[in-house]
Parts: sequence; C-alpha cells; structure tokens
Amino acid sequence: MKLLSKAQYLAERLYVWRLGLVFLGCYALGFGVYYLLQGPSVLYEVSLLLSVVLLGWVLLAWLTLLLFRHLPDWQPQQSWWQKLKQAAHKLWYQALLWGCLLLSIATLYLMAKALKALSSQLIG
Repeated sequence: MKLLSKAQYLAERLYVWRLGLVFLGCYALGFGVYYLLQGPSVLYEVSLLLSVVLLGWVLLAWLTLLLFRHLPDWQPQQSWWQKLKQAAHKLWYQALLWGCLLLSIATLYLMAKALKALSSQLIG
C-alpha cells in the first residue's frame, strides 16, 4: 500500500508535465508532417516512423499518469456490487498496462526495422 500511495503522490507532482507531453506530441506530429511534405525518401520514412514512435511514447506516458492519478481504493469492499466494480477496475487497468507494453514492443520493433533500412541504404 505504501508503494501505491507513493505512486499516486508522484503522479500528482508530475501532473504539470502533461503540458510538456502535449508539446512533445505536437512537435512529433509537426516533424512527421514536415517531412511528409518533403517527398518520399529514406529520411522521410525514418523521420515519419520516429515521429510515430515518439507519439506512441507520449501516449504511454499519458496513460501511465492517468493510471496512477485515478487508481481506485484496493481495500476489500463489503457489497458484491463494489467487489464487482473493483474487479472491473483491476481488469481495465491490466488491459491498459498490457496495451502499453505491446505498444512499446511494437515501436521498438519498428524503430529497429527503420534503422536497419537506413543503415543498409547508407552502406549500399
């Protein structure tokens, strides 16, 4: 329970950073649109991919902040309705965390693929 309260305290302190996350997301989107207008090339593909990766990480950080800011109380409840609600909350948060993990793995895979394509074009 101590870890949960520390996480909630940290999320409340990091709440101000949401503006920074929004700025990073807009910057990444602008970066991708700028190179989209430049025309097709390897640099265009890599920059667009990196902007999508950055947007994915911004989404991941946003979801983490939301998760730790609005965690329900994990104490055992008395009524069956509250127990059902608690189980639904736990399932929802687990689905969010697994989705973020899959998003992280997918972005790392795409980033490695883009860097491989860039290095093969630079070498060959």
